[in-house]
Amino acid sequence: MSIEEVLALLSEETPAGWVGYEDGSWSPIAPGGRVGPPITVPELLGAARRDLVALEQAGLIALVIDTESI
Repeated sequence: MSIEEVLALLSEETPAGWVGYEDGSWSPIAPGGRVGPPITVPELLGAARRDLVALEQAGLIALVIDTESI
C-alpha cells in the first residue's frame, strides 16, 4: 500500500493506537482493532514535507522575520 493510501486511511479515522515493528515501521490500529498497513518514518516525513510545500505554495504558510526586539 502506498503512503498516500495510508494517509487517506488516517484521515478517515483517528487511530486508537499504533504498533511498532522491529524494522522501524509502524501500523495504525483502528478503533475497531483493524491493523493498517505499515509505514516507515522516512515515508511519513516525506509526506509531511510534501504537505508543507503544498501549503506554502497555496500561500497558507509563510516565513515571518520580526526585526523588533522583544
